[in-house]
Amino acid sequence: MSPRWLVVRLRISGAMSALGNGMTGVAVTVYLATVLPAQWVGVALTALSLGMLFSFAHGGHYADTHGRVRIMIVADLVRAAATLTVVAAALAPTVATAVLLAVVGCLANGLAVGYYRPSLAAYWSSVVPADALADTLAENSIINRIGLAAGAGLGGAFIAMSQPAIVLAIDAGTFVVSAVIVIGLRDARELPARTDRSAGAQIVNLVRLDRQWAGLFTVAARVGWMPRLLAVGIAMSVVTALHNVVMPIVLTQRYTPAAVGVFLTLPVWALLAGSVASRFWRRAKYIGVLDWWGKTGSSVSGLFLAAGVPIGVSVACNTSGSLAQATADPKISAFVGRAYPESERGQIFAAQMGASSSLGAVGMLLASLLMTVATPTHALVIASAAGIGITAVLLVSKAYLRLALDGRSTAVTEAGVST
Repeated sequence: MSPRWLVVRLRISGAMSALGNGMTGVAVTVYLATVLPAQWVGVALTALSLGMLFSFAHGGHYADTHGRVRIMIVADLVRAAATLTVVAAALAPTVATAVLLAVVGCLANGLAVGYYRPSLAAYWSSVVPADALADTLAENSIINRIGLAAGAGLGGAFIAMSQPAIVLAIDAGTFVVSAVIVIGLRDARELPARTDRSAGAQIVNLVRLDRQWAGLFTVAARVGWMPRLLAVGIAMSVVTALHNVVMPIVLTQRYTPAAVGVFLTLPVWALLAGSVASRFWRRAKYIGVLDWWGKTGSSVSGLFLAAGVPIGVSVACNTSGSLAQATADPKISAFVGRAYPESERGQIFAAQMGASSSLGAVGMLLASLLMTVATPTHALVIASAAGIGITAVLLVSKAYLRLALDGRSTAVTEAGVST
């Protein structure tokens, strides 16, 4: 198969997944709220987060020791079945059965994600030449952003017609199509020999998430600033979950629906613009500044929202943060693909991707607890101040802010020696 055709197939597969993800992103909470008692909606979403915490801890190592194409196919099919299980909750004869189906479906979906995403990212880095990886990943990001935006539009249209279940059913179909497209792609790596373990040792290995994440941090330590980046991702996953709960409440309390719509919509377009900018920005200097602001802009925006300043200020902070993050992400991912040996790429991509969602369930729980003793505005101030503090302590350093990641960036060899 020609390299060009391989890239085309991978991109079509990714676009289908992005379309489905965009649709479900706007519809899943609405759907769950229509079929489950209110107190169980959060339980189902927490199951999704817990599944991701578990799967990202294990999925990276699995991607480095097993066929990545096969993992992608199986994970897509599992996600299709899991999504249909959530859809089936609407047909359940009892509330208890509906809750069980929704929770199991969300958990299974989360378990599959942490195997799929590191496998796909590592596969890209193994089939694309190192000097073309940054441009390729930026182009992938553009395609995925378009798919997400289109999916969000379609999902919103079905919600307007009171048909969120159809959105999830279509999403299940996109997973099947994505799996079919990559069937037959080759993984040319020579897989390491498998070591036999007792059943007890395998069970301990599965449940000891602390060991798994410690191992991911050990791998990440090949590049001096990467462990700090992972620590920021883990801490900010709590802040992001807090924001996702309390920020919409403050927005609707203080501003008009039109203003809220602008606040929520512009960052989506900024993500697409940032992906385009990343593709054409060759000499990428000060990537650390962009990454820092990408992780901080939403928190600064939250403080302005809580203070009741004109919403344009908050919109500018939130939108520019999305623009900065979308510009920096492909450059950082391309560096990761070059800097770590083939045998560790699944693990480092799992760490990088999983960190940002690892403690989302904790954040949602904290939001619920916090609003029992504080107003949504005060909760937003606390979350935003925490976010600003986390990124300031862990990312604000001269070395990181001046980070330059272009095609000539320092890489790390198989032996772990910087070149």
